[in-house]
Amino acid sequence: MLPIFTPVQRFWLSGLGLVAGILALQSCATLPSLGALLALLPICLICWSLHARFPRLAWVLLGFSLGAAWALCLAHQRMADRLPKEWEGKAIEIEATLVDLPDPTAGGVRIKARVDQVLTRDAQVPSLIQLSLYGDPTTLPVFAPGQRWQFGVKLRRPHGNANPHGFDFEAWMLEQSLRAVGSVRHYRQLAGQGWSPLIQIHLWRQALRDRMAATLGERPYAGVLIALVMGDQRAIPQSQWDKFNQTGVTHLVSISGLHITLVAGLVGGVVYRLWRSLPLAMAWPARKAAVLAGLIAACWYALLGGFSVPTQRTLWMLLVAAIALWRGRAIHISSMWLMAALICLLIDPWAVMAPGFWLSFGAIGCIMWAAANRLQRPHWLVEWGRTQWAVTLGLAPALLAYFSQLPLLSPLANAFAIPVVGAVVTPLALLGSIITPLLTLAHAILTPCMQALGWLAGLPGSLWQQPAPHGWAIWLAMPGIAWCLLPTGWPARGLGCLLLLPLIASVDDRPQPEQLRITFIDVGQGLAVWVQTARHDLLYDTGPSFQIKPFGPRATQRIVEDATQLDAGNRVILPRLRAAGVSRLHGLIVSHDDLDHTGGAASIIQALPPDWVMGSLPPHHPITTQAKRYVGCRQHLTWQWDGVRFAVLAPDAATLASPTVKDNDRSCVLLISCAGGRVLLTGDLERWGELTLLESNTLPTVQVLSVGHHGSNTSSSEPFLAATQAQIAVVSAGYMNRFGHPTAKVLARLKAQGSAVARTDQDGEVSILLEPTGIQLQRYRQARPRYWDETDHP
Repeated sequence: MLPIFTPVQRFWLSGLGLVAGILALQSCATLPSLGALLALLPICLICWSLHARFPRLAWVLLGFSLGAAWALCLAHQRMADRLPKEWEGKAIEIEATLVDLPDPTAGGVRIKARVDQVLTRDAQVPSLIQLSLYGDPTTLPVFAPGQRWQFGVKLRRPHGNANPHGFDFEAWMLEQSLRAVGSVRHYRQLAGQGWSPLIQIHLWRQALRDRMAATLGERPYAGVLIALVMGDQRAIPQSQWDKFNQTGVTHLVSISGLHITLVAGLVGGVVYRLWRSLPLAMAWPARKAAVLAGLIAACWYALLGGFSVPTQRTLWMLLVAAIALWRGRAIHISSMWLMAALICLLIDPWAVMAPGFWLSFGAIGCIMWAAANRLQRPHWLVEWGRTQWAVTLGLAPALLAYFSQLPLLSPLANAFAIPVVGAVVTPLALLGSIITPLLTLAHAILTPCMQALGWLAGLPGSLWQQPAPHGWAIWLAMPGIAWCLLPTGWPARGLGCLLLLPLIASVDDRPQPEQLRITFIDVGQGLAVWVQTARHDLLYDTGPSFQIKPFGPRATQRIVEDATQLDAGNRVILPRLRAAGVSRLHGLIVSHDDLDHTGGAASIIQALPPDWVMGSLPPHHPITTQAKRYVGCRQHLTWQWDGVRFAVLAPDAATLASPTVKDNDRSCVLLISCAGGRVLLTGDLERWGELTLLESNTLPTVQVLSVGHHGSNTSSSEPFLAATQAQIAVVSAGYMNRFGHPTAKVLARLKAQGSAVARTDQDGEVSILLEPTGIQLQRYRQARPRYWDETDHP
C-alpha cells in the first residue's frame, strides 16, 4: 500500500507554511520582540501532539512558525541598524566606500556607500546609506565602485510618500538594507581602493555599461539593450515603460528567467558538444559537464544583471535541477519551483512584499498548473496559446491589485516580442557586449518590434482599468483561476469563472449625493487635493516636479523631452486615482504658478485629460495651451455638483491686474460647501492675500482648512485663522523639508485656535468625509501601520 503522507507532501505543506509565516510577519503593524521566539517551543509541542491525528496541520504550523521566526530575527537585525532620531539633519563627517554603480540624475548623482568610519564624535550612522550630490554633472567627480571618500553629510531616516496603492519607498529601502538617505555637503577622495567580490562585479558592470552607452549613443532603445545585458533599467525613459506596461511585455526588458535559461542553454549546449569529443568524457559524463557550465554561466549572468527576483527564481530552479541530475535523482518541476521560492525568501524575507516576487513565481506556477495532468502533448501552437491564456488569466489578480490595470493585448504582443527579443535581440546584445558592432544590429532589429508595440499600445481598449479589488476578491479568484485552467473535459470547468466576478466587479467607494470627500494626497513638499462628490472628481493642484534644475543645453533638452517621467502627477497622483477607479477628471484647478503646485499638471493632462482647467497662470503658460479648455480663476465663479456648491473667493480683478502682487497671493482660493460643512483651499495664499480676503467680507467659517503655503510663517495669520475657525487644519508638506514647513509658530497659532492638525509629512494621505451627520478624518499611516514606519505620529 502506498504511504498516505509522503515526504513530498510534508515538504509542500511545511514550505507553504513557511511562506505564510514570513508574509504574516511582514504584515505586522509593530515588530514583535525577540521574546516571541520562546513561543516556538509550545508550538513545536503542539505540532508533535497533532502529528498523529492531523499530520498536514502539524507540518503547516511548523513551517509557519519557522518562517515567522526567521523573518523576525532578520527584521530585528536590520531595524537595529538605524539612524538615531537626534542625528537627523545634523552635520556628520564620515569615511565611506562606494559599493554600487553611481546613478546619474538630472541635477547630480546618487551613490550607495558603506560607512567605514564615523568621524563626528558620538554620531551614530547606519552601515549602508544612500547619498545625493547636486550640481553640474560635468563638474562633479566621476564616481566608481570601490572608491573611498570622506563626506560631510546630513542624513535622515528613509521616508517616502504614504498613499493607498502607492509605492512603499520605506519598505523598499529596508529590503535594500539602506537605513538612511541624505545629501553631501562636501567631499574629498581618499587614497586606496576598497575591494570585495561584489565591488569587483559592479566595476565590471560599470565598464560594460559605459562601453555599451558609448557604442549606442543617442539611439532611442539604447536603454533597453543595456537592461537586457546587465539589468540596469535607469536609461529607459518613462514613455517606453508606459508602452511596455500597456502591452504586458515588461518582463522582456529585464533579465528574467527566459534570458537566464537562454544563456544557460546556449553555454551548456556548446560545452556538451565539445566535451563529447574529449577523452575526459569517459571519466566525467558530458551531460554533467554541460550542466555545470550552464549553471556557472547562469550565475555569472544573474550577478551581472543585479540578482533580481525573476533572475533568482530561475537560478535557484536550475541549481536544484543540477544537483538532482548530479545525484541521479528526479525532482518534479513543481518541487523545484517551491524550493526556488523558499531560497529567495530565506535570503530576502522582504521579497514577499514586492510585486515582482508574486508576478514571477505566479507566472511559472500558472504555466505548470495548466500543463499538468495532460494525456498527450498538443500541437506547439495550441500549447503556446494555452500558456499565454494561463499567464494572462493567472496574473490578473496580482496585476489588478498592484496596478489596477490589465493589458488585454498581452498575448498578441508577446506572440512576436518574445521570439524577437528573447531569441534574436538578447543573444546579439550579449555578443555585442564583447563584439560591439553587433549592438547596432541588435538595435536595428529591436526598433520595428518596439514600433509595433507602440502601435498596439495606442489601440483603443488595449488596457483594462478598474478600481483595485478588495483582498477577499483576490483570494476568491485564485481557486476560480485554478478551476478554469483544468484540462479540457473536466466537469463544470466554466463555473470557475463565477469566482472571478467579484475581481472585475469592484465598485469604487464614492460619497453619496450632498456628501463630500476631500483627500490630501501625500506628494511631499507640494499640494494635491482630490475633491470627490457623488459623480464628479476635481483635482486642486498637482504636486511638485521632482526635477532639479538641469545643467547645460543637452540636459535641458532631455528634461523637456521626458517632462512626464519625474513628477508627482505621474508617480503619485495618477496611480492613486486609477486605483480608486477614476477614469475621468471633470475639472483641474492649478492654484498659481509655483512648481510645487504645477509640477504634475502636464502628466495629468496627458494621461487623464480634464474637462476644463482653471488657474491663476500667466498668459501663454504651457498648461493653458495643453488644456482642452482653460478658464482663468477669478472671484465670484460658482458651480454645483451633486448637491455640493463650489465658489471661487479669490483672486479679485484688482489682484489680477496688479503687477506688484506676488504669485502666492494670486492663488485661486476655493470654498466648497455641502450639507456636512465647508472646506477652504487656499493654495499658497500669504498674509496680504488673507487680508484682502477678509476685507472682501466673503470669508465664512469653515470646518476644514488647507493651511496656506505648507505652514509657512508668511501665511495663516491670526485674524485669518480667527475668521475661519477651522475644526481641522491640514498641512501638506515634505518630510524634513529645507524650508522648515510647517513652522512652530503656525502650529502654535492653529493649536491656540483649537484646530486639529493633520500633516501629510507625518500622517501620509489625509482623507476627510463630510456627511450631514458629522466629519470623518482618516490618516493613512495610522490606518495602515507597518513596523518599519519610523515617522513620528501626533
